[in-house]
Amino acid sequence: MLVNSGTSQYGTDAERQRQRGTAAHNTVVVDGEDSSEIWAGFRVARRARVKLRAVTRTPRAVIVEASHDGYRRLPGRNEHRRRWILDDRSLIIEDEISGTFATATAYFHIHPEVDAHVHGTAEVQLACNGRSWRMVFEGASAIELLSGTWHPGFGVTVPNRCIMASFARAMLTTSLFWALP
Repeated sequence: MLVNSGTSQYGTDAERQRQRGTAAHNTVVVDGEDSSEIWAGFRVARRARVKLRAVTRTPRAVIVEASHDGYRRLPGRNEHRRRWILDDRSLIIEDEISGTFATATAYFHIHPEVDAHVHGTAEVQLACNGRSWRMVFEGASAIELLSGTWHPGFGVTVPNRCIMASFARAMLTTSLFWALP
C-alpha cells in the first residue's frame, strides 16, 4: 500500500535529486532539509546515522523504536524518533522531533493502485481491490493529498499520490486502521 518513490534514472538533474531526497521516502522532513546531504548523482555527506532503540513483543503487538541524527546539523540540533506499534488491526506510527524547528512534514507515498481521499481535517480513506483502510493523523496542522510519481524500475514512471501531513507540534501520530477479512 505504501511505496518509496524508487529510482527511474541516474545523473545529476533535478529529477534525480528529487528521487534521492528525504521527501521521496515515507519519513519526515524538518525545515525543508534532507536528512542526509545529497548532491551530484551519487554523492552523500553528513549521512543520517540510524539507531535502533528497542524491539518489544507483547501478547498483542510488536513495537519497534528507532531514531536518526540527520537533522543534528540544523540550528535546532534535531533528532527524529519513530516508533511503530503493529497489532492485528492497526499500525501506529509515532514521529517525534526534538529541538526547535519551524516546520516538520511527514510524507506517505501511496501505491498507484490505491485510491485515496481526504476525509475531514485529519483522516485519509484508502481503498484497493475491495479492501479499505483509514489513516488518522493526530497532531497534524494540515494534511494534503499530492500528485506524485512512483518509479518501480529504471526508466519507469507511474503516477501516484502522496499524503503530506504537517506537524502542529513536536509529535505526530499516524494511525493506519484496517478491517480483518
